[in-house]
Amino acid sequence: MNKCIQSLDLLLELKDPQVIYMLLRYCLGSNRLIYRLRTTHPDHIGTAAKLFDEALLRIHTAVLVENGPGFGDFQFELTSLPISNGGLGIHRLKDLKLFTFLASFSSSFDLSKRMFPSISADKSALLQPQLDEFMRRIHPSVTVDRNELLGTPQRLLAQSFFSSQKVILREHPYLSNADANIKSAQSYILDACASTPVSRRPVIVLSPTASASTAPVPLTSQWLSAFPNEGLGQKLSSLEFRAAIYLRLLIPFRNNQFPSRQCTAKGCTASYSNDRFGYHTLSCGGKGNRRTARHDTIMDALFQLLSTTGFHPVRNAPVFCLGLNGASQRPADILIYDHTGAPTCIDGTCCSPLSEAKANSASSSTLGLLCQTACQQKVHKHEEDCRRAGYSFLPFSCDVSGFSTHTASALLDRIASSYAARNDTPFGCALNLIRRKISLAIQRGVARQLIHWFHPRTEAWGDL
Repeated sequence: MNKCIQSLDLLLELKDPQVIYMLLRYCLGSNRLIYRLRTTHPDHIGTAAKLFDEALLRIHTAVLVENGPGFGDFQFELTSLPISNGGLGIHRLKDLKLFTFLASFSSSFDLSKRMFPSISADKSALLQPQLDEFMRRIHPSVTVDRNELLGTPQRLLAQSFFSSQKVILREHPYLSNADANIKSAQSYILDACASTPVSRRPVIVLSPTASASTAPVPLTSQWLSAFPNEGLGQKLSSLEFRAAIYLRLLIPFRNNQFPSRQCTAKGCTASYSNDRFGYHTLSCGGKGNRRTARHDTIMDALFQLLSTTGFHPVRNAPVFCLGLNGASQRPADILIYDHTGAPTCIDGTCCSPLSEAKANSASSSTLGLLCQTACQQKVHKHEEDCRRAGYSFLPFSCDVSGFSTHTASALLDRIASSYAARNDTPFGCALNLIRRKISLAIQRGVARQLIHWFHPRTEAWGDL
C-alpha cells in the first residue's frame, strides 16, 4: 500500500494533468489494489484504504486547483463514479471495499467449504456486517434485493452501488443549495455526462429529414479516453484540460467572494447574476465571446477526419446557397463529395443550453433538445436553397456538453465505415476512435472559450 501511495505522490512531478489522470485511471489508481481488496477482509484494510483515499484527494486538489478552494466533498465523490455515471472513473477504496470482498468471498465460498469443512455453512452469517454496510450505502430509490446479493458478480454489485451513489449525489447540499438557474445548468451537465451512446453499427442515413433514429447521441465522455498524443491531435494543454474538468465536475472558475459583474461582450443584453461556473460565457451572444472560435475548433477536427478517410473535403468552400455573412456570401464550413460525386454542404453549430434564459425550460431539461432544434432550423433555412444550387445539405449540430444530433452521428458513422475499410479495422473500434476525436474537439473548443474569458483576468478560476 505504501508503494502505491508513493507512486501517487510521484505523479505530481509530471506537470501534465491529462497524463496524470490517464495514469490514475488505468495504471496507478485503485485498479492496482483490486486483488488485495478481493482477498482481504474490509476490517483489515480500513486504515490503509483511508491513507490511499487521502493521497487521491491530495492529487485532485494539487492538480486541479493547486491546493486552493473549489474541490470539495461533492467533487471528490463525483470523481469516484464510473465515467458512465458522470464521474472520472478514479475510485476510492472506501467505496470499492464494500463489494469487492463480498463478491469474491461469496463466489469462492463453495470451494472454500470443500477445502475447509470446518467453515460455517451459513455464509450470510459470515458476511452479515458487509451486507449491512453495503445496504446502508444504497439509496432507498435504488432497488437492491439483499437476499440476492450473495452470489451476485462484482460487476453487478458495482453497478448497483454506483447507481445509488449517483442518486445520493443529486441530493448533496452543493447542488440543493445552489441558485435555481445554476442548478438547472448543473443538472443538465450531470445528466449529459452520465449518458452513454450505442456502439452497434446503425443504419447510416445522411438526410436530416429521413433518419433511422432521431435520438441525440452523447459524445460527452469519450474525450476522457483519448490517449494524450500531440501527433494524433489528442493532446490538451494543462489549461484546456483543467477547464474541461471544471465544467464536468461543477467546479467554479471564480470563488464566492469575487463580486458579480455584468457581461462586457459587445452587443450582449443578457442579465445574469454571477458567471462563476462559465455558463453565461458559453451562451453569450455578444461579439468577442469566442463562439466562432469554438465552432471552428470542432469543424477543423471534422475536416481532418474527413481528409484522412477519403472524402476530399474543402474547408470554407465558396458556395452561394447559405445566405450572406455581412456583405459577402457565407461559405460552407465543409464541402464533401460522396461516392457518386454529389457535393454536400456541411454547416456546423455548437449551442449552449446552460444560459439563464433557458433555465428550467425544455431545452435545459431534455438532453440534446437544443441541438436538435438548431439542426431543424438550419434545415428549414438552407436545405431548399442548397438543393436548387445542386448541393445536398447536412447540418452538424452539437451542444457544449457534447450531445450531437442524429444527422451528425450518421456522418460520424459514415466516416467510421470508411476508416474501418481503409485500415482493416473492426467498425466498432473505428467508431470509438472517430467519436473520441470529435468529443475531444468539442471539449477543446469549449475549454478555449472558457480560458479566454477567465484565465487572463486577475481573478483566475478558483484562485488557481
